[in-house]
Amino acid sequence: MRFWIGLGLMAAAGSCAGRNLPPEPDSYVAADAIGAERAAELAASPAATWLDDINSTEMSMLAREALAGSPDLQIVEARYRASRWRARGSFGSNLLPSLDIGVDGTRTETPTLTDARLREEFMTSSVVASWEIDLWGRLASRALAADLSADAARADLGDARLSVSGQASTAWVDLIEAQQLLALAQEDLQTRERALDLTQRRYDAGIATSLALRTARSQVASARGFEAQAQDSLLISSRRLQEIMGRYPDGTLRAEGQLPELAPLAAAGAPEDLLERRPDVLAAENRMRAAGFRIHEARANMLPRLTLTGSAGNSGEGI
Repeated sequence: MRFWIGLGLMAAAGSCAGRNLPPEPDSYVAADAIGAERAAELAASPAATWLDDINSTEMSMLAREALAGSPDLQIVEARYRASRWRARGSFGSNLLPSLDIGVDGTRTETPTLTDARLREEFMTSSVVASWEIDLWGRLASRALAADLSADAARADLGDARLSVSGQASTAWVDLIEAQQLLALAQEDLQTRERALDLTQRRYDAGIATSLALRTARSQVASARGFEAQAQDSLLISSRRLQEIMGRYPDGTLRAEGQLPELAPLAAAGAPEDLLERRPDVLAAENRMRAAGFRIHEARANMLPRLTLTGSAGNSGEGI
């Protein structure tokens, strides 16, 4: 009887707690659907769509591969998914009724004077339902703070995606620059070597001086040093792009295209509009709002609480 009375009281008090309920968090997908959802989300994210404005298919493909394979970005994505699950757990565990069901049983055997044994069985079962009425908005503030923290984590994810996309594009440009500098260094070395060969012949013929020969040899040595530096720079640039993309950095990646022709820059608009689009600003704003709800939760913790509880149980024994 107490159980049904408790449930009736909790249903009657629903209007008291309903006004403080935050909107339920977004729905979640199963683990096997995360990959497809992630691919669709990446394709529609600003970190990928801005690449379409650049007239370079190669850069767009490499940047999208970096968005899909960057280890650092996968860490940020995992943090975001964890924050969304925490927000949902905070909503369900704090604002909805809880139901605990317990079953226990014991069995004993007692020897008698005869060969038979006396067996006793004892079974108990219980059901306990409880619901804390959110009179002061403490539970709602906790759930809203968790939801805003998840929104901040989502903004961090957008910021990280833009950062990875920009890093991949910059690394691709650096790779092309390194390849072009190496080509120039190799061409300069060939020119210096031909000049040295010509100077050596002129010196053997008694036309050029020893100073001219030593100068030509010095220029060849200097050109070889610049070529070695250019090769090192190319290796570093290639490995850097591979690391961003999540590949093994063996330094074998080479850019096949050329630097694209950039279109005129679009107007940035009003400064306040720019701030509203920046993911890091949105993340900071959501964290500030979440801190406000946590302050309200801390103050409400000092006030009395009202919890409705209903329970029912049954026990029996047999021989």
